[in-house]
Amino acid sequence: MSDTLNTAALQRNLNHLLDLPDSPHAQSFGLEDETLMEAFNNSIGFLVKAAEWQSPLIEPLMNVDVAANRLFTLDNDKRGEVGHMLSYLKAIKRAHPNHEKFGKLYERFKTNAEAVVLILAEPEDWELSSFEGKAEITIPSRPCRELVDFSVYDPAFEGLMLCPEAFYSSDHIPDADIFGSGCFISPNRVATAAHVLEAAEEMKTDPRKLLFIRGHYDDGKNQRVRVNTNQIYRLSRKQKKILEDSQAVYGQKGDSAWVEVEPYFKNTPEPYPEVHCDISTTPLQKGQRLYALGHGLAVPMKLSFDVEVEEIIGPYWLHSDMHVFPGNSGSPIFDANSQQLIGIVNGIHALNVRKTATNCIELDIDLREKLSILSSQITPLSETF
Repeated sequence: MSDTLNTAALQRNLNHLLDLPDSPHAQSFGLEDETLMEAFNNSIGFLVKAAEWQSPLIEPLMNVDVAANRLFTLDNDKRGEVGHMLSYLKAIKRAHPNHEKFGKLYERFKTNAEAVVLILAEPEDWELSSFEGKAEITIPSRPCRELVDFSVYDPAFEGLMLCPEAFYSSDHIPDADIFGSGCFISPNRVATAAHVLEAAEEMKTDPRKLLFIRGHYDDGKNQRVRVNTNQIYRLSRKQKKILEDSQAVYGQKGDSAWVEVEPYFKNTPEPYPEVHCDISTTPLQKGQRLYALGHGLAVPMKLSFDVEVEEIIGPYWLHSDMHVFPGNSGSPIFDANSQQLIGIVNGIHALNVRKTATNCIELDIDLREKLSILSSQITPLSETF
């Protein structure tokens, strides 16, 4: 494709997409590949395609292919940058304020993204500061490629870093003990994987120093991650232990738990919002399209896209072909159309970790086999609320 960007054509494509009927039709996206049509033929696919076409309109110097691939590369790493996607969708919302269908889908996705949390121990050296008139916390950070320890997979990988070709390798992550992801299921409750909370207990984390960073945070500048003060929570004083048996589902029925949380700061310039995911009560179906949000490898939030239910085990478990990494444990999984919460990420069956000829680490999920990701359905956990 030529580097000359036809912005008029892109704008026509975007307008055409917004004018589609309530049920998106991937054929209208100019897609001929059947697999791609399945990926985009749902509500979240509609938003992804809209963001891809809006992206180069905001960044006109970028080649359109590069702009789209900043969101997703469907034949490689099926994850995308949530921060970029929200920015592009917000621009569409401003340009089309009365577009009811787009507005509803965008607001649901935005709410889900704002409800996702990174779960970590309180950093030793964090500071209260101000940026563009907003109170924020800055947390010491380092690039993902420097902080991930690959020796847990093979002692021979000691000291090796993630290859720079990975699009997230330079993303900064907090320099702290990080346990996983989760999401708000009510204004003061966070759901995650039970083993995420068990890991925090095994590290002898002080319950009063277990933190929850809600929503998307800014990547590190000057070796520090920036987080607004109204994004930081801690365990509620009512909760004496990190993991309560009455708030968890173990064993054959799943791997999920919830905790009660409260705002870390009593007074903030911007109030704490009351955001949470809606829980689905509809039974899962094989082949159902899904998406997930979370902090794999603790990097700023990513969207895992083009996912389907491959196997359902009673009302407890589900297998899918999702692209997630360590750190995604506890991440929420949503139906791709209703955008309601249906499950919690638990584990990866086939993680490929290999050393390259250039002495760095390549990391990917082996999706050649079915049942690559194991997750808990949300229904058993909802019965403990």
